Amino acid sequence: MATTIPSGPLRRPPTILYKYFRPERLDIFDTMTIRFSHPSQFNDTFDCGYSGNAGAREIIQHFHFRKALGILCLTESADNHLMWVHYAENHTGFVAGFRTTDAWFGLSGMMPQPVVYTSAPPPPIDRYDEPTPERALIKSDAWKYEKEWRCVRMFEKGESRDVQLFFPAVAQLVIGSKMRSHDTARLLGIVESLREYQCDIQVFDSVPNRRTWTFETRRSPKVLCGKCQGDGFIHVPEGSETRVQ
Repeated sequence: MATTIPSGPLRRPPTILYKYFRPERLDIFDTMTIRFSHPSQFNDTFDCGYSGNAGAREIIQHFHFRKALGILCLTESADNHLMWVHYAENHTGFVAGFRTTDAWFGLSGMMPQPVVYTSAPPPPIDRYDEPTPERALIKSDAWKYEKEWRCVRMFEKGESRDVQLFFPAVAQLVIGSKMRSHDTARLLGIVESLREYQCDIQVFDSVPNRRTWTFETRRSPKVLCGKCQGDGFIHVPEGSETRVQ
């Protein structure tokens, strides 16, 4: 008998999906690769649970299946305070926005799927069932605020989980409200370099609104300092900040 997997309504991914990064992960633009993480690296103890009512042979099969999983975690939101704290080193990192319409997402096994949030775990895997990637899309509703989408792939033994990233897939970069000046300058330099490849990248600032206890995403006026060739310095023209609706 097949295990029942909860599912939500069929949804197309938003045009832009986001990922939060620590500041040192600007190195993804040096290699133009992005990591598909193993479930053991996630902070949710119950994530990707593949245990079930099975014998020793099936338990080993489920273990190897989970071991082969690689997951790229994305979100609908670029202005979530808790996610900035947890995944972008307390606002010192950045957020990258990816075009889900780009051919990069059309590659096998990489189309984003929405996470299904439930109040209780799904039934254990029956011993006659095959484990499936869809189980990696189920999480506790305690994580619902993350509005997560996932690209789930299977990786062969020894295969690198650092997957080549296409330049045009990067649509936006959001600068953390506490990002250090030299990291901001490096990010702006990356944007200039990518634009040489005709990549249309928009740059935003994450700005705290102390009246509402929320963060707003605004078009960034920051540019590299022309006098020092962007050597750790940035320039913000006075009065040039623009709110993006």
